[in-house]
Amino acid sequence: ADDDIRSSWQFYTHPNASRKDPILRRVLKRFQRAARIPDKFGETLQIGRYTEGQKYEIHHDSTPGRGTAMWRPATIITYLSDVEEGGHTIFIPFNDERCRPLSNCCQQEDMPGTIRVPPKLGRAVLFYSYDLEGKHDPASRHAACPVLKGTKWIAQRWFQGLDFEDRVHELDPEYDGLPGLTSHELGLWNMERVDS
Repeated sequence: ADDDIRSSWQFYTHPNASRKDPILRRVLKRFQRAARIPDKFGETLQIGRYTEGQKYEIHHDSTPGRGTAMWRPATIITYLSDVEEGGHTIFIPFNDERCRPLSNCCQQEDMPGTIRVPPKLGRAVLFYSYDLEGKHDPASRHAACPVLKGTKWIAQRWFQGLDFEDRVHELDPEYDGLPGLTSHELGLWNMERVDS
């Protein structure tokens, strides 16, 4: 990606890769055990690379509302490299202008209310996007501070609130079906599983 929000590079493993690769299978199983969420709720593994100056602005990993496309109750991030300077993951529970631009919070090591996690090879961060009552947790707002020196590599996995492997995707009238079908006619079609 190359925009104002996220300037890092991302790669998603193939959904069936863990069936063929025993190392990837073990990594995903460790993620699943740490999150204590059944593996079938896990999305495919994302590998990310941040070079000098790259960052990811403040965001939530999950959109509020049960069953939404990005309903991700849990996230695990594992650092695959040490970084010489910068590249922290920072949790920012407040929603105001103190961290706009992001560098305001990234450069100040003792910003009240924030939690800073320095990237360190082998370190993992597990966090949940909802509180015990099922409400979106503001403490899950986070960002990837710019890498100042070196390169940051991460492996990241999100856990959905629904079975990710057998998810049925609703038909999209803009892209699915035959030209000229109305939304009502499209809704009469049987939904099919989408395989990658």
